[in-house]
Amino acid sequence: MCADDLSQSLSQNSYYFPPVEEWVMGNKPVDSALIQQDWMTIKQTMWNYVGLQRDGTRLRRALKMLDELSLQIKDFYEHATLTPELLGLRNGVQTALLITQGAYRNKNSLGCHYRIN
Repeated sequence: MCADDLSQSLSQNSYYFPPVEEWVMGNKPVDSALIQQDWMTIKQTMWNYVGLQRDGTRLRRALKMLDELSLQIKDFYEHATLTPELLGLRNGVQTALLITQGAYRNKNSLGCHYRIN
């Protein structure tokens, strides 16, 4: 069968995804001040380091800052009661990381962004 062949070929490739672990719901209350502060950190990092004018030094610094913030948010996310605000924050930091990683890899100045080096 086609499905069996596809299943076997997927498991042999490097992009095979392992089974998803069962989610354990956290029960710690969410502190809205922490969420607001993390959003401000994301916004300021993106504006100051990943803005219209970019360079490798700023982008590397932004990646380090966003990686660290992502780890903190992940820990917060795993132990807290899930709320729309917390889900949005998790999605926001992941989006900021993707944009920053893409900007770091792209050495060309195209569109409205200008890469210095």
